[in-house]
Amino acid sequence: MSMFDYMKKPDTEDNPYGWSSEEKADAKPARSWPKVLRLVIEAALVLLVVVLIANGTGSGGSTSDPAASEPAEQLSEEPAPAKDPAFLGEQENDTVGEGGDTLEVEGLEVTAAALVDGTPSYNDSPTLCTTITMKNISTEVRDFGSYNWNLQTPSGFIDYHSTEGSDNFAPANGQIAAGGTVTGDICFPNKTTETGKFVVLYTPTYQLNYDEPATRGAWINNR
Repeated sequence: MSMFDYMKKPDTEDNPYGWSSEEKADAKPARSWPKVLRLVIEAALVLLVVVLIANGTGSGGSTSDPAASEPAEQLSEEPAPAKDPAFLGEQENDTVGEGGDTLEVEGLEVTAAALVDGTPSYNDSPTLCTTITMKNISTEVRDFGSYNWNLQTPSGFIDYHSTEGSDNFAPANGQIAAGGTVTGDICFPNKTTETGKFVVLYTPTYQLNYDEPATRGAWINNR
């Protein structure tokens, strides 16, 4: 073999694959496995982010209530009609009943029977009377006085009690012990000929709450 033939022979020791210089130049280097694995992981992460975003913006992923963003419908509510008073001049804290009812007023159970005609006074003026019973249901002494009782006529005039009209008057004044009871008649002058609601009023001397108007007992008698 000549020197020229030897020079044409591929160098198998330096090129074990038997490539020619042209083939070796055209050949592309193979990817290493670490790079391929990194690309796969990156692609998986991108896919995961896309799925999470899709779920977050889907119909089931919204946590806001569409109706909440809409302006609430303004409903025009008419105020409740004012309550008609049970009688002329009724006050907010009054405890109201009919003649003969038992009402709880400031620690007392108070009964005022229906009004009846009393015996005429010394000058033959007519009177109206009610039999009252007062029981102290509190744990403290309660004051009592016939001056705490009044009669309101249908036209709204309020008169004081009378010292005439009965032979069985309740005590003029005093106190009622816890659990104690007082009973007797309370009478009033009957100076009118009008008909309608006559209201027996009891305004206690003792008040449980002085920051509010005293609670009155009111017994309506239609005559």
